[in-house]
Amino acid sequence: MHQVRRFCIFCRIFTRKTEEVKKEKVKLDRANA
Repeated sequence: MHQVRRFCIFCRIFTRKTEEVKKEKVKLDRANA
């Protein structure tokens, strides 16, 4: 159970990071367009 909970926290952090990266890519795409 503890491992699963820790994994979930990691997943949340990971998804947040990927969302930020997506936003940055969108900004770059708009700047290039």
